[in-house]
Amino acid sequence: MTLRRAAAWPPLVGVPWSLLIAVITGTDRRPAVALGVVLGVVAEGLLRLHGRRTVARALGAVVVLHALLLAWALADTPELYAPSFYARGGALRAVQLLATDVLGPSGVIGLAAALAIAFARPWRLLAAALAITGACAPVPPAAERPGIVVVTVDGLDAIDARVTPALAALAATSTRFDRASRTGASWQAPLAERLVAGGYRIADPSPRRGLRSLVHAALGHPEVVGDVVAPAGGAFVLETSYSTAAPVAAPYYGRFTSPSYRGRFKYPGLAGDAFDDADRAQLHGLHEGALAGIDEALARLRARLDPATILVVVGRETFLVHAPRHAPGRSAQVVRDIDLAPTILELAGLDAPAGEARSLVPALRGEPLRPVLAFTEGTGPLALRTRSVRDDRWTLTYTPTRAGVAYRLLADDGIDVAAGHPDDVARLRAELWRWMLATPGRKERDGYVVAQPDVPANVLWIVADALPADVEVPRGTRFTRAYTTSTDPAASLRAMLAGARVPAGEGPLALLRSVGVSTHAFVDDGDPGPGFDAVHPAAEAAAFLDAPRTGRFFALVRVAREDIGRRLAALATEDTIVVFTAARGASTAEDREAAIHVPLVIAAAGLAPAPVDAPWRTIDVMPTILELLGLETRATSVRVLYADGSRGAHALVHDHWHLVVRDDAAILHDLSRAPDVDVAREHPEIVAELRARLVAAVAGVPVADARDTAARPPPIRLRFVGGDGPHRVTGTIRAHDASVVPVELGPEAVRREGDRIDIAFRTDPRTTVGLDLVAAEATWELWLDDVPLVDVFGGADGLRAPALVHGITTHAARAAAAAPALPFIDPGRERGLFVVR
Repeated sequence: MTLRRAAAWPPLVGVPWSLLIAVITGTDRRPAVALGVVLGVVAEGLLRLHGRRTVARALGAVVVLHALLLAWALADTPELYAPSFYARGGALRAVQLLATDVLGPSGVIGLAAALAIAFARPWRLLAAALAITGACAPVPPAAERPGIVVVTVDGLDAIDARVTPALAALAATSTRFDRASRTGASWQAPLAERLVAGGYRIADPSPRRGLRSLVHAALGHPEVVGDVVAPAGGAFVLETSYSTAAPVAAPYYGRFTSPSYRGRFKYPGLAGDAFDDADRAQLHGLHEGALAGIDEALARLRARLDPATILVVVGRETFLVHAPRHAPGRSAQVVRDIDLAPTILELAGLDAPAGEARSLVPALRGEPLRPVLAFTEGTGPLALRTRSVRDDRWTLTYTPTRAGVAYRLLADDGIDVAAGHPDDVARLRAELWRWMLATPGRKERDGYVVAQPDVPANVLWIVADALPADVEVPRGTRFTRAYTTSTDPAASLRAMLAGARVPAGEGPLALLRSVGVSTHAFVDDGDPGPGFDAVHPAAEAAAFLDAPRTGRFFALVRVAREDIGRRLAALATEDTIVVFTAARGASTAEDREAAIHVPLVIAAAGLAPAPVDAPWRTIDVMPTILELLGLETRATSVRVLYADGSRGAHALVHDHWHLVVRDDAAILHDLSRAPDVDVAREHPEIVAELRARLVAAVAGVPVADARDTAARPPPIRLRFVGGDGPHRVTGTIRAHDASVVPVELGPEAVRREGDRIDIAFRTDPRTTVGLDLVAAEATWELWLDDVPLVDVFGGADGLRAPALVHGITTHAARAAAAAPALPFIDPGRERGLFVVR
């Protein structure tokens, strides 16, 4: 066959081009074959016009062919071309509107057929008719045994016969559950595994492979599953899903929308951020069009299935279970998607595994179901996800925003009735919080569900009253030069537990409890100090360590003898940090080195068992534990200790110096060289400095340390927004030894005098403005337009944080502000202060 003769054969002219467009655009391949034949006839007619086949006429045929193909593609898949045609306006918009609103896919094919009639011979039209008939012929069902089909439809809220007539017809022959909830749990995969184990085969929802299937899946075209053929020769299970969020093909997108609409949402897939009534109507029409397309696909799917097939449709608020052996009905009880797995297994004659889910088969027989609560969780950042709990009467919703959390008690008509049913609100709210906090890694803060740091280990801290430094202690990292700065066991114990410099009224124990660690003390006499969740007799420590538990713990055990401590340490598991030390050394009061030199061993994953010969203090243990747990600390080398408290002595440790003051006398020890030698006369400047530090520390006044080589704290990022326009921000920030960097502000916005920082500036609706404040902590009093600023938000999600209203000085404030970066802030709409550290 010559090239000229081949080009005159209609299928070789039109079919390849049509198939190529079908593959690229994701349209159905069978109508493409039919259109290809018609276009081939048109092309041949153009080529044979007046009996001449000139190059110009050949090019003209190609142009006409491509114009028809483009018009068909524009009409059939407008979402692919809308950004390049409709969105650009002008002639391009007019071309797409002509293809979609005037011609449509069928109109384009009709135009091509008219051209074929004008130019083609009769036998060519017969070939086209046969091609169309063969391409569009339905595929007969092939299943020999009843199968199971589960179809999930995202976006199906209700069944409306006007929009989804096939679903309405299916509902009339099914059991309909109108109080259904999608929990988000993965139940399909275990279901399929059980069915396969019971002799079922998995059906392929799209037997035709290749690019076309991928494009269809991306665009949500209903043809993909509509063409499924159930496998013959055995029971099968098919699971597939549709989504109304994906753009759908013509003609569904225009079925319920106004042809006169010319807004930004004309075609599926176009985006915008402003809405009026016409926009809302258009979006609603697009949604209904998507449902209509899915409905027709389900109708084609059902036509290909054996009448005995069990068909389950899972919507957002409605489930349908079509089981031919059961009479149709309707249930108003709460059901969950996880209940479908045992239901399907029972209908298939298979046993369901024991668990929380229940079978809905009793409801198919018209019997009541065991009452349950249905919980659902939205998507997005953990703290800003919506949640809900539903019973057989109400739905309680938890809706978090940056401004706070709102609760609503909804009836089936969507009306909030919380004010009239406070007992139901309290009951469902308690159930919802129990469920929300049941997931590991979550906790409640300021009314929100937030992520809880993963504390990797327990802590067992064993403290003997008095032990020599060389006593045999459990295996671990041994600190050979460990010292306590008090010879009073009670004072020494309180100092060790404080460990890090923290605000008044708080301490490391509060930090541990804030991340879900329970704190317990086991002592026989004396006061272990405030802050423990519970205090027990020391004899109960062994039973506590042996008992099973789910959460992490911090356990302080005070023992009188080291052998008891060794036995307790042997009970610790691999995920426990073990500390063994003493409150004071075992010696006479005259032997100062022995009195303050104590044993110290720390055993933890990642710590080498080799001895450490550097000077250490027992007050360093708590910051070490917190660091091993991955928690933020405010460790410092300055600590006030009460030694020999009955005689009024105070002790201060700073760096390697140890100062003891009683009345007006001072004793200074160099812990790195001669811990038992008084060197006050040799170092009067050190004595003076440490005396000043002691006075300042007792008064609660921070003291700058020029020799402090500790790393600077991360900046406190303060960002102000005023919302609808510029607003005046004024106030005073107090922070010791701080550096201040204005952000999007001029230097005149900040005036500093010592630890006081005065600010005065205006917000900008186009951007965030504020300060980066490098300081360990800060307090502030702020005003927005001369009104106290109380809208303060913190952390990565920018949640309302009452703990940050007056500064960042407490554990709660630090936890609320902790984040690697600022959240997204819309300065033109949001109002208040965002704080991140």
